[in-house]
Amino acid sequence: MNVDPTVRSIRIATTLNERFGAILKEAASGHTVAEFELRIGEAQQIYPEIWRHLDQARAALAQRGIVVPPYDSLRATERPGQLAVDNIEHSEGINPLGLVFGRLQYVETKTATFNHEGHNKARQACDALMEAMPEVDWRAVAQAEDAEIAAMGSLRSAKWRQVAVIAAVIIAAYLAFRLFG
Repeated sequence: MNVDPTVRSIRIATTLNERFGAILKEAASGHTVAEFELRIGEAQQIYPEIWRHLDQARAALAQRGIVVPPYDSLRATERPGQLAVDNIEHSEGINPLGLVFGRLQYVETKTATFNHEGHNKARQACDALMEAMPEVDWRAVAQAEDAEIAAMGSLRSAKWRQVAVIAAVIIAAYLAFRLFG
């Protein structure tokens, strides 16, 4: 499928932001510390990519002489280096209730603040850029993408989980390098 690069950038940003929204919902549900860490890692990787693709689309529109004040206003409120997740806290300890029953039980918890506002801003930014291109049948583009994905197989396969795990490992290695290197 041959798609205008600007349309492609907007669709990639939209798809990534939809995934970010799913991560926000998944993070709010019950999870193990390891699963939660995967959500954090995936969100941290996805969030800057959303804005990178949106900025690419905005720059391409500017080259065509198309101004998008709603996007520019939203973008101005997004801090440089804004993260998808912050206030990450990790704790380990002994479960005092377990001691009452004569068992030594270790517990591990992790908490974090996910950027729900950034998700909403990115959705509005996607909408603003799409509205700047009324000649594009966005529904048809999305349907064509869905058909192409269906022809290749599901994105919810084990391969997707493997990619998420690999991404988490890469992020952990990078953070360790930044902290200790």
